[in-house]
Amino acid sequence: MESFHTAFKEMIIERTYEIGNKILIKNKERRDIEEKIYELYSEIEKLLPDDMKNLIFKHEELVNSNGALTEKIVYEQGLRDGVELIKILGLI
Repeated sequence: MESFHTAFKEMIIERTYEIGNKILIKNKERRDIEEKIYELYSEIEKLLPDDMKNLIFKHEELVNSNGALTEKIVYEQGLRDGVELIKILGLI
């Protein structure tokens, strides 16, 4: 059973990576939002004194880590929900 869980987690990591690199990158709305985020980030960085700029880098790192974890959890739950739906429908 442990090997199933390991394989399941590896599949989720590979699939979320694939979605991020092949599907999300093509989404214009997402690209536009990312551009606005970058512009705002640059404006904030310019306003900060040099000794405080590391704070914005730390913030960005934490926000990115949180987003990646959220995506992984949501994707994993979606897979579980899909399996449960298939069971309810009597397809397995």
